[in-house]
Amino acid sequence: MTIALDTASSRRVLFVDLQEVAALDGAEQVVNTATKCPHNPILALGQLDEWDSMQARPWPGGVMYDPADGLFKMIYSGIGHIRQRNWQEGYAESADGINWVKPRVGRYEWLGSTDNNIVLGNTRGKKDSHSTKMRPMLDLAETDPAKRFKAATKGAPPMRYKVMYSPDAKWWSDPVDVDPDHGLYGGHGIDPCQPLRDDQDPDPNRRYKWYGQLIQPTHDGREHVRKIGLACGPTLEDLTPSALNPVLDTDTGPEDELHFCSVLPYEGHYLMLYEFGRYDDWFHALTGELRLAVSRNGEQFRRLQPHRPIVARGEANEWDAGWIASSSQTIVHDDKIWIFYSGNGSEWKGWPAQNTPRKFTEDLGVPSSGIVYPSRAGLATLRLDGFVDVRSIDRLVPATVTTVPIAVRDAHERELVVNVGDPEPYRSWVTVEIVDAATGEPLPGYGADDCQRVLTDGVRLPVRWREHRTLAGVEVERIQLRFRLYGQAKLYSFAFAAAS
Repeated sequence: MTIALDTASSRRVLFVDLQEVAALDGAEQVVNTATKCPHNPILALGQLDEWDSMQARPWPGGVMYDPADGLFKMIYSGIGHIRQRNWQEGYAESADGINWVKPRVGRYEWLGSTDNNIVLGNTRGKKDSHSTKMRPMLDLAETDPAKRFKAATKGAPPMRYKVMYSPDAKWWSDPVDVDPDHGLYGGHGIDPCQPLRDDQDPDPNRRYKWYGQLIQPTHDGREHVRKIGLACGPTLEDLTPSALNPVLDTDTGPEDELHFCSVLPYEGHYLMLYEFGRYDDWFHALTGELRLAVSRNGEQFRRLQPHRPIVARGEANEWDAGWIASSSQTIVHDDKIWIFYSGNGSEWKGWPAQNTPRKFTEDLGVPSSGIVYPSRAGLATLRLDGFVDVRSIDRLVPATVTTVPIAVRDAHERELVVNVGDPEPYRSWVTVEIVDAATGEPLPGYGADDCQRVLTDGVRLPVRWREHRTLAGVEVERIQLRFRLYGQAKLYSFAFAAAS
Protein backbone atom coordinates (compact mmCIF):
# COMPACT_ATOMS: atom_id res chain seq x y z
CA MET A 1 0.00 0.00 0.00
CA THR A 2 1.44 3.36 -1.07
CA ILE A 3 1.08 6.11 1.56
CA ALA A 4 0.93 9.68 0.22
CA LEU A 5 2.09 12.41 2.59
CA ASP A 6 2.28 16.15 2.00
CA THR A 7 3.07 19.17 4.13
CA ALA A 8 -0.34 20.79 3.55
CA SER A 9 -2.13 17.98 5.38
CA SER A 10 -2.79 18.31 9.11
CA ARG A 11 -3.20 14.57 9.72
CA ARG A 12 -1.05 13.33 12.51
CA VAL A 13 1.30 10.56 11.44
CA LEU A 14 1.53 7.69 13.90
CA PHE A 15 3.91 4.73 13.96
CA VAL A 16 1.36 1.96 14.45
CA ASP A 17 2.01 0.09 11.18
CA LEU A 18 5.19 1.91 10.07
CA GLN A 19 3.90 2.45 6.53
CA GLU A 20 5.07 6.07 6.67
CA VAL A 21 8.56 4.94 7.69
CA ALA A 22 11.26 4.22 5.11
CA ALA A 23 13.96 3.14 7.56
CA LEU A 24 14.63 2.45 11.23
CA ASP A 25 18.24 2.45 12.41
CA GLY A 26 18.77 1.48 16.03
CA ALA A 27 15.11 2.24 16.75
CA GLU A 28 12.31 -0.02 17.87
CA GLN A 29 8.52 0.21 17.82
CA VAL A 30 6.82 -0.33 21.19
CA VAL A 31 3.12 -0.89 21.96
CA ASN A 32 2.34 0.98 25.16
CA THR A 33 0.30 -0.28 28.10
CA ALA A 34 -2.29 2.22 29.33
CA THR A 35 -2.05 3.64 32.84
CA LYS A 36 -4.85 2.50 35.10
CA CYS A 37 -6.73 5.10 37.11
CA PRO A 38 -5.68 5.02 40.79
CA HIS A 39 -9.36 5.36 41.74
CA ASN A 40 -10.37 2.08 40.04
CA PRO A 41 -12.94 0.62 40.15
CA ILE A 42 -14.62 3.90 39.26
CA LEU A 43 -18.34 3.02 39.46
CA ALA A 44 -19.79 2.07 42.84
CA LEU A 45 -21.89 -1.03 43.24
CA GLY A 46 -25.45 -0.46 44.42
CA GLN A 47 -26.77 -1.13 47.91
CA LEU A 48 -27.87 -4.67 48.72
CA ASP A 49 -31.49 -3.93 47.79
CA GLU A 50 -30.58 -2.25 44.49
CA TRP A 51 -30.49 -3.81 41.03
CA ASP A 52 -26.72 -3.33 40.55
CA SER A 53 -25.43 -4.49 43.94
CA MET A 54 -23.38 -7.39 42.51
CA GLN A 55 -22.18 -6.12 39.14
CA ALA A 56 -21.87 -2.66 37.56
CA ARG A 57 -19.71 -2.70 34.43
CA PRO A 58 -19.58 -1.14 30.94
CA TRP A 59 -19.64 -4.49 29.17
CA PRO A 60 -22.23 -5.10 27.86
CA GLY A 61 -22.58 -1.36 27.56
CA GLY A 62 -20.30 1.54 26.77
CA VAL A 63 -19.04 4.98 27.67
CA MET A 64 -19.37 8.06 25.48
CA TYR A 65 -18.24 11.67 25.87
CA ASP A 66 -20.94 14.20 24.95
CA PRO A 67 -19.47 17.62 24.07
CA ALA A 68 -22.97 19.15 24.16
CA ASP A 69 -22.97 19.14 27.95
CA GLY A 70 -19.39 18.14 28.73
CA LEU A 71 -20.32 14.83 30.35
CA PHE A 72 -19.11 11.28 30.10
CA LYS A 73 -22.18 9.04 29.79
CA MET A 74 -22.13 5.36 30.65
CA ILE A 75 -24.56 2.61 29.79
CA TYR A 76 -23.64 -0.22 32.10
CA SER A 77 -24.81 -3.72 32.89
CA GLY A 78 -25.85 -4.58 36.40
CA ILE A 79 -27.08 -7.51 38.46
CA GLY A 80 -28.27 -7.52 42.05
CA HIS A 81 -27.98 -10.03 44.87
CA ILE A 82 -31.64 -10.89 44.43
CA ARG A 83 -32.09 -13.72 41.96
CA GLN A 84 -32.32 -12.61 38.34
CA ARG A 85 -31.33 -14.31 35.14
CA ASN A 86 -30.09 -11.53 32.92
CA TRP A 87 -28.38 -8.20 33.19
CA GLN A 88 -30.26 -4.94 33.09
CA GLU A 89 -28.83 -1.73 31.71
CA GLY A 90 -28.41 1.46 33.71
CA TYR A 91 -27.24 5.02 33.13
CA ALA A 92 -24.47 6.93 34.92
CA GLU A 93 -22.72 10.22 34.16
CA SER A 94 -19.53 12.00 35.12
CA ALA A 95 -17.90 15.38 34.55
CA ASP A 96 -14.36 13.98 34.78
CA GLY A 97 -14.68 10.29 33.84
CA ILE A 98 -13.66 9.24 37.35
CA ASN A 99 -16.41 10.34 39.74
CA TRP A 100 -19.77 8.97 38.64
CA VAL A 101 -23.37 9.58 39.69
CA LYS A 102 -26.47 7.53 38.87
CA PRO A 103 -29.36 9.91 38.07
CA ARG A 104 -32.82 8.49 38.67
CA VAL A 105 -34.59 7.80 35.37
CA GLY A 106 -37.91 6.47 36.67
CA ARG A 107 -38.82 4.20 33.76
CA TYR A 108 -38.41 0.56 34.86
CA GLU A 109 -39.59 -1.05 38.04
CA TRP A 110 -37.29 -2.80 40.50
CA LEU A 111 -38.74 -4.34 43.67
CA GLY A 112 -41.94 -2.38 43.21
CA SER A 113 -40.35 1.03 42.61
CA THR A 114 -39.21 3.02 39.56
CA ASP A 115 -36.88 5.15 41.69
CA ASN A 116 -33.77 3.87 39.94
CA ASN A 117 -31.49 4.48 36.96
CA ILE A 118 -32.45 1.46 34.82
CA VAL A 119 -32.75 2.39 31.14
CA LEU A 120 -33.45 -1.09 29.73
CA GLY A 121 -35.03 -3.48 32.16
CA ASN A 122 -35.63 -7.17 32.50
CA THR A 123 -37.40 -7.84 35.76
CA ARG A 124 -39.46 -10.88 34.83
CA GLY A 125 -36.94 -13.48 36.02
CA LYS A 126 -38.21 -16.04 33.51
CA LYS A 127 -36.02 -18.50 31.71
CA ASP A 128 -37.32 -17.32 28.33
CA SER A 129 -36.69 -13.64 29.03
CA HIS A 130 -34.72 -11.99 26.27
CA SER A 131 -31.33 -10.33 26.36
CA THR A 132 -31.24 -6.69 27.36
CA LYS A 133 -27.58 -6.08 26.53
CA MET A 134 -26.97 -2.67 24.92
CA ARG A 135 -23.94 -1.47 22.98
CA PRO A 136 -24.30 2.31 22.64
CA MET A 137 -22.72 5.02 20.50
CA LEU A 138 -23.00 8.79 20.18
CA ASP A 139 -23.56 9.99 16.61
CA LEU A 140 -22.29 13.58 16.48
CA ALA A 141 -23.32 13.93 12.81
CA GLU A 142 -26.95 12.92 13.41
CA THR A 143 -29.41 15.68 12.44
CA ASP A 144 -32.40 14.19 14.26
CA PRO A 145 -32.06 15.17 17.96
CA ALA A 146 -34.05 12.10 18.99
CA LYS A 147 -31.39 9.82 17.45
CA ARG A 148 -28.15 11.35 18.73
CA PHE A 149 -27.53 8.21 20.77
CA LYS A 150 -27.87 4.83 19.15
CA ALA A 151 -27.56 1.34 20.59
CA ALA A 152 -27.37 -2.18 19.19
CA THR A 153 -29.16 -4.94 21.08
CA LYS A 154 -30.82 -8.25 20.36
CA GLY A 155 -34.13 -9.93 21.09
CA ALA A 156 -35.34 -13.35 22.14
CA PRO A 157 -34.93 -16.43 19.92
CA PRO A 158 -35.30 -16.64 17.01
CA MET A 159 -32.47 -14.14 17.28
CA ARG A 160 -33.22 -10.65 15.98
CA TYR A 161 -30.75 -7.81 16.11
CA LYS A 162 -32.24 -4.44 16.92
CA VAL A 163 -31.37 -0.74 17.10
CA MET A 164 -32.59 1.74 19.71
CA TYR A 165 -32.42 5.55 19.74
CA SER A 166 -32.25 8.22 22.42
CA PRO A 167 -31.81 12.01 22.64
CA ASP A 168 -29.91 11.87 25.94
CA ALA A 169 -28.82 8.24 26.64
CA LYS A 170 -31.47 8.01 29.39
CA TRP A 171 -34.77 7.54 27.57
CA TRP A 172 -34.58 5.02 24.74
CA SER A 173 -37.00 4.21 21.95
CA ASP A 174 -38.55 0.81 21.40
CA PRO A 175 -36.15 -1.47 19.47
CA VAL A 176 -36.24 -1.45 15.65
CA ASP A 177 -35.34 -4.65 13.80
CA VAL A 178 -32.20 -4.63 11.68
CA ASP A 179 -33.01 -5.55 8.06
CA PRO A 180 -32.87 -9.39 7.96
CA ASP A 181 -32.52 -9.67 4.18
CA HIS A 182 -28.77 -9.10 3.86
CA GLY A 183 -27.46 -12.26 5.50
CA LEU A 184 -26.77 -10.78 8.93
CA TYR A 185 -28.61 -13.66 10.56
CA GLY A 186 -26.92 -16.44 8.61
CA GLY A 187 -25.31 -19.15 10.70
CA HIS A 188 -24.70 -17.76 14.15
CA GLY A 189 -24.84 -14.14 12.98
CA ILE A 190 -22.62 -11.35 14.29
CA ASP A 191 -23.33 -10.68 17.95
CA PRO A 192 -22.77 -6.91 18.20
CA CYS A 193 -19.98 -5.56 20.38
CA GLN A 194 -19.79 -2.09 18.90
CA PRO A 195 -21.92 0.09 16.63
CA LEU A 196 -19.86 2.78 14.93
CA ARG A 197 -20.24 5.76 12.63
CA ASP A 198 -17.18 5.82 10.39
CA ASP A 199 -16.45 9.13 8.65
CA GLN A 200 -13.01 7.90 7.54
CA ASP A 201 -14.62 5.53 5.05
CA PRO A 202 -15.25 7.37 1.74
CA ASP A 203 -18.16 5.04 0.84
CA PRO A 204 -21.51 6.32 2.25
CA ASN A 205 -22.88 2.79 1.97
CA ARG A 206 -20.34 1.79 4.62
CA ARG A 207 -20.91 4.79 6.88
CA TYR A 208 -22.14 2.66 9.78
CA LYS A 209 -20.30 -0.37 11.02
CA TRP A 210 -21.06 -3.09 13.50
CA TYR A 211 -18.20 -5.14 14.95
CA GLY A 212 -18.98 -8.23 16.97
CA GLN A 213 -18.58 -11.92 17.72
CA LEU A 214 -18.66 -14.29 14.78
CA ILE A 215 -18.79 -17.99 15.65
CA GLN A 216 -17.02 -20.30 13.21
CA PRO A 217 -14.98 -23.53 13.23
CA THR A 218 -11.20 -23.34 13.36
CA HIS A 219 -8.48 -25.06 11.39
CA ASP A 220 -7.65 -27.29 14.37
CA GLY A 221 -11.15 -28.79 14.40
CA ARG A 222 -12.92 -26.79 17.10
CA GLU A 223 -16.52 -26.24 15.98
CA HIS A 224 -17.77 -23.14 17.81
CA VAL A 225 -15.04 -20.55 18.29
CA ARG A 226 -15.57 -16.82 18.60
CA LYS A 227 -13.83 -14.52 16.15
CA ILE A 228 -14.34 -10.86 15.22
CA GLY A 229 -16.78 -10.08 12.40
CA LEU A 230 -18.00 -6.92 10.70
CA ALA A 231 -21.20 -5.71 9.04
CA CYS A 232 -21.53 -2.38 7.18
CA GLY A 233 -24.33 -0.27 5.80
CA PRO A 234 -25.71 3.22 5.12
CA THR A 235 -27.61 3.03 8.43
CA LEU A 236 -27.52 0.78 11.47
CA GLU A 237 -30.84 -0.70 10.36
CA ASP A 238 -29.48 -1.78 6.97
CA LEU A 239 -26.31 -3.82 7.42
CA THR A 240 -24.53 -6.42 5.30
CA PRO A 241 -21.77 -8.72 6.60
CA SER A 242 -18.30 -8.13 5.21
CA ALA A 243 -17.13 -10.55 2.54
CA LEU A 244 -13.76 -10.58 4.36
CA ASN A 245 -15.14 -11.93 7.66
CA PRO A 246 -13.67 -12.75 10.07
CA VAL A 247 -11.73 -9.49 10.21
CA LEU A 248 -9.63 -10.90 13.08
CA ASP A 249 -9.30 -14.67 13.23
CA THR A 250 -8.14 -17.01 15.99
CA ASP A 251 -6.59 -19.18 13.26
CA THR A 252 -3.96 -16.48 12.72
CA GLY A 253 -3.15 -15.68 16.35
CA PRO A 254 -2.30 -17.13 19.77
CA GLU A 255 -5.74 -16.65 21.37
CA ASP A 256 -8.22 -19.40 22.19
CA GLU A 257 -11.14 -17.05 21.44
CA LEU A 258 -11.81 -13.46 20.42
CA HIS A 259 -14.98 -12.39 22.18
CA PHE A 260 -15.22 -8.59 22.16
CA CYS A 261 -13.59 -5.52 20.69
CA SER A 262 -13.72 -1.75 20.34
CA VAL A 263 -12.56 -0.13 17.08
CA LEU A 264 -11.43 3.49 16.87
CA PRO A 265 -11.12 5.22 13.46
CA TYR A 266 -8.06 7.33 14.14
CA GLU A 267 -5.86 9.47 11.88
CA GLY A 268 -6.28 7.20 8.86
CA HIS A 269 -6.02 3.99 10.87
CA TYR A 270 -8.52 1.65 12.49
CA LEU A 271 -7.25 0.70 15.92
CA MET A 272 -8.90 -2.34 17.47
CA LEU A 273 -8.71 -3.06 21.18
CA TYR A 274 -9.59 -6.74 21.22
CA GLU A 275 -10.16 -9.06 24.12
CA PHE A 276 -7.30 -11.54 24.02
CA GLY A 277 -9.18 -14.56 25.37
CA ARG A 278 -7.42 -17.64 26.69
CA TYR A 279 -8.61 -20.58 28.78
CA ASP A 280 -6.27 -21.02 31.72
CA ASP A 281 -4.41 -24.25 32.27
CA TRP A 282 -5.72 -24.93 35.79
CA PHE A 283 -9.50 -24.40 35.80
CA HIS A 284 -9.95 -24.01 32.03
CA ALA A 285 -11.70 -20.72 32.80
CA LEU A 286 -11.64 -17.74 30.45
CA THR A 287 -8.98 -15.14 31.15
CA GLY A 288 -8.24 -12.13 29.03
CA GLU A 289 -6.91 -8.63 28.60
CA LEU A 290 -6.94 -5.96 25.90
CA ARG A 291 -4.44 -6.02 23.05
CA LEU A 292 -4.01 -4.05 19.84
CA ALA A 293 -4.70 -4.72 16.16
CA VAL A 294 -4.47 -2.25 13.28
CA SER A 295 -6.04 -1.81 9.85
CA ARG A 296 -6.07 0.81 7.11
CA ASN A 297 -9.53 -0.12 5.78
CA GLY A 298 -11.42 -1.34 8.85
CA GLU A 299 -11.73 -4.87 7.45
CA GLN A 300 -8.28 -6.43 7.31
CA PHE A 301 -6.69 -6.26 10.75
CA ARG A 302 -3.34 -7.49 11.92
CA ARG A 303 -2.19 -7.87 15.49
CA LEU A 304 0.46 -5.46 16.67
CA GLN A 305 2.94 -7.07 19.07
CA PRO A 306 0.24 -9.51 20.25
CA HIS A 307 2.04 -10.39 23.48
CA ARG A 308 1.95 -6.79 24.75
CA PRO A 309 -1.29 -5.64 26.42
CA ILE A 310 -2.91 -2.25 25.96
CA VAL A 311 -4.80 -2.86 29.21
CA ALA A 312 -3.32 -5.64 31.31
CA ARG A 313 -5.02 -7.85 33.86
CA GLY A 314 -4.43 -6.85 37.46
CA GLU A 315 -2.03 -8.60 39.76
CA ALA A 316 -3.19 -11.59 41.79
CA ASN A 317 -6.03 -10.68 44.18
CA GLU A 318 -6.72 -7.33 42.50
CA TRP A 319 -10.29 -6.60 41.40
CA ASP A 320 -9.46 -7.04 37.68
CA ALA A 321 -7.00 -9.94 37.97
CA GLY A 322 -9.07 -12.43 35.99
CA TRP A 323 -10.65 -11.09 32.83
CA ILE A 324 -11.00 -7.72 31.08
CA ALA A 325 -13.33 -6.57 28.29
CA SER A 326 -13.54 -3.13 26.70
CA SER A 327 -16.41 -0.70 26.67
CA SER A 328 -18.05 -0.48 23.25
CA GLN A 329 -16.32 2.83 22.53
CA THR A 330 -12.79 4.19 22.94
CA ILE A 331 -12.80 7.94 23.62
CA VAL A 332 -10.43 10.69 22.48
CA HIS A 333 -10.81 13.72 24.74
CA ASP A 334 -8.63 16.35 26.38
CA ASP A 335 -5.45 15.09 24.68
CA LYS A 336 -5.91 11.60 26.12
CA ILE A 337 -7.18 8.21 24.99
CA TRP A 338 -9.81 7.03 27.50
CA ILE A 339 -10.26 3.25 27.71
CA PHE A 340 -13.15 2.23 29.92
CA TYR A 341 -13.32 -1.46 30.66
CA SER A 342 -15.00 -4.22 32.66
CA GLY A 343 -12.95 -6.29 35.06
CA ASN A 344 -13.48 -9.48 37.02
CA GLY A 345 -11.34 -10.98 39.76
CA SER A 346 -9.48 -14.25 39.34
CA GLU A 347 -12.21 -16.05 41.33
CA TRP A 348 -14.58 -15.53 38.37
CA LYS A 349 -14.76 -18.77 36.40
CA GLY A 350 -18.22 -18.51 34.87
CA TRP A 351 -17.13 -19.14 31.29
CA PRO A 352 -17.20 -21.51 29.54
CA ALA A 353 -20.66 -22.61 30.61
CA GLN A 354 -19.60 -26.18 31.41
CA ASN A 355 -17.68 -24.77 34.39
CA THR A 356 -21.03 -24.21 36.12
CA PRO A 357 -22.52 -27.27 37.89
CA ARG A 358 -25.99 -28.12 36.62
CA LYS A 359 -27.39 -28.19 40.15
CA PHE A 360 -26.16 -24.61 40.62
CA THR A 361 -28.17 -23.34 37.68
CA GLU A 362 -31.25 -25.35 38.62
CA ASP A 363 -31.27 -24.27 42.26
CA LEU A 364 -30.55 -20.58 41.68
CA GLY A 365 -32.22 -20.18 38.30
CA VAL A 366 -29.22 -18.37 36.83
CA PRO A 367 -27.30 -19.42 33.70
CA SER A 368 -23.74 -19.17 35.02
CA SER A 369 -21.67 -18.77 38.15
CA GLY A 370 -20.32 -15.64 36.48
CA ILE A 371 -23.60 -13.97 37.37
CA VAL A 372 -22.96 -14.14 41.12
CA TYR A 373 -19.41 -12.80 41.26
CA PRO A 374 -18.62 -9.07 41.35
CA SER A 375 -17.76 -7.34 38.08
CA ARG A 376 -16.74 -3.69 38.06
CA ALA A 377 -15.87 -0.72 35.84
CA GLY A 378 -12.34 0.55 35.33
CA LEU A 379 -10.51 3.26 33.42
CA ALA A 380 -7.07 3.30 31.80
CA THR A 381 -5.59 6.12 29.73
CA LEU A 382 -2.92 6.80 27.14
CA ARG A 383 -1.59 10.15 26.04
CA LEU A 384 -2.84 11.45 22.67
CA ASP A 385 -1.41 9.19 19.93
CA GLY A 386 0.08 7.08 22.68
CA PHE A 387 -0.80 3.60 21.40
CA VAL A 388 2.70 3.14 19.96
CA ASP A 389 6.01 4.97 20.02
CA VAL A 390 9.44 4.60 18.45
CA ARG A 391 12.56 4.87 20.61
CA SER A 392 16.23 3.93 20.79
CA ILE A 393 16.64 0.19 21.26
CA ASP A 394 19.30 0.41 23.98
CA ARG A 395 18.63 4.01 25.18
CA LEU A 396 22.35 4.70 24.77
CA VAL A 397 23.13 4.75 21.05
CA PRO A 398 21.09 7.41 19.22
CA ALA A 399 18.48 5.99 16.84
CA THR A 400 17.19 7.36 13.56
CA VAL A 401 13.72 7.12 12.03
CA THR A 402 13.43 8.21 8.39
CA THR A 403 10.06 8.82 6.76
CA VAL A 404 8.91 8.01 3.27
CA PRO A 405 9.05 10.94 0.82
CA ILE A 406 6.68 13.83 1.58
CA ALA A 407 5.37 16.22 -1.09
CA VAL A 408 6.06 19.88 -0.30
CA ARG A 409 3.04 22.19 -0.48
CA ASP A 410 2.45 25.64 1.07
CA ALA A 411 5.85 25.39 2.75
CA HIS A 412 5.95 29.05 3.80
CA GLU A 413 2.72 28.56 5.82
CA ARG A 414 3.61 25.28 7.54
CA GLU A 415 5.61 24.15 10.54
CA LEU A 416 6.54 20.73 11.88
CA VAL A 417 5.13 19.63 15.24
CA VAL A 418 6.00 16.47 17.18
CA ASN A 419 4.55 14.44 20.05
CA VAL A 420 7.51 13.55 22.32
CA GLY A 421 7.63 11.84 25.69
CA ASP A 422 10.22 11.30 28.45
CA PRO A 423 12.89 13.83 27.47
CA GLU A 424 15.58 14.51 30.04
CA PRO A 425 18.18 17.31 30.10
CA TYR A 426 21.61 16.22 28.91
CA ARG A 427 20.45 12.62 28.34
CA SER A 428 17.25 12.28 26.29
CA TRP A 429 15.96 14.46 23.46
CA VAL A 430 14.85 14.52 19.82
CA THR A 431 16.18 16.40 16.79
CA VAL A 432 14.91 16.45 13.21
CA GLU A 433 16.69 17.09 9.96
CA ILE A 434 14.94 17.64 6.64
CA VAL A 435 16.57 15.93 3.68
CA ASP A 436 16.04 16.18 -0.05
CA ALA A 437 14.17 13.02 -1.02
CA ALA A 438 15.94 12.99 -4.38
CA THR A 439 19.49 13.07 -2.98
CA GLY A 440 19.17 12.02 0.66
CA GLU A 441 21.20 15.07 1.66
CA PRO A 442 20.13 17.51 4.43
CA LEU A 443 18.72 20.80 3.19
CA PRO A 444 20.75 23.92 4.04
CA GLY A 445 19.68 25.27 7.42
CA TYR A 446 17.61 22.15 8.24
CA GLY A 447 20.38 19.74 9.28
CA ALA A 448 20.55 17.84 12.54
CA ASP A 449 23.12 20.29 13.92
CA ASP A 450 20.84 23.21 13.01
CA CYS A 451 17.87 21.75 14.92
CA GLN A 452 17.07 22.93 18.42
CA ARG A 453 16.80 19.92 20.70
CA VAL A 454 13.27 18.98 21.70
CA LEU A 455 13.59 18.81 25.48
CA THR A 456 9.95 19.19 26.48
CA ASP A 457 7.32 16.51 27.03
CA GLY A 458 4.24 17.44 25.00
CA VAL A 459 1.80 16.35 22.31
CA ARG A 460 2.18 19.38 19.95
CA LEU A 461 5.73 20.67 20.16
CA PRO A 462 6.97 22.91 17.32
CA VAL A 463 10.35 22.00 15.85
CA ARG A 464 12.77 24.89 15.32
CA TRP A 465 16.06 25.25 13.51
CA ARG A 466 18.60 28.03 14.10
CA GLU A 467 17.42 30.09 11.16
CA HIS A 468 14.00 28.60 10.47
CA ARG A 469 10.74 28.40 12.39
CA THR A 470 8.74 27.11 9.40
CA LEU A 471 9.34 25.20 6.18
CA ALA A 472 9.67 28.45 4.23
CA GLY A 473 13.30 27.67 3.38
CA VAL A 474 12.43 24.32 1.79
CA GLU A 475 12.84 24.70 -1.98
CA VAL A 476 12.62 21.10 -3.20
CA GLU A 477 9.54 19.21 -4.34
CA ARG A 478 9.84 16.26 -1.96
CA ILE A 479 11.48 15.84 1.40
CA GLN A 480 12.06 13.19 4.03
CA LEU A 481 12.22 13.73 7.76
CA ARG A 482 15.05 12.09 9.68
CA PHE A 483 14.32 11.96 13.39
CA ARG A 484 17.21 11.35 15.78
CA LEU A 485 16.17 9.87 19.14
CA TYR A 486 18.56 10.15 22.06
CA GLY A 487 18.44 8.31 25.38
CA GLN A 488 14.97 7.33 26.55
CA ALA A 489 13.06 9.89 24.45
CA LYS A 490 9.93 8.53 22.76
CA LEU A 491 8.41 9.77 19.50
CA TYR A 492 4.65 9.14 19.23
CA SER A 493 3.69 11.13 16.13
CA PHE A 494 4.41 14.11 13.95
CA ALA A 495 2.30 16.48 11.86
CA PHE A 496 2.44 19.67 9.83
CA ALA A 497 0.45 22.60 11.16
CA ALA A 498 -0.29 26.19 10.27
CA ALA A 499 2.72 28.28 11.19
CA SER A 500 2.31 30.00 14.55
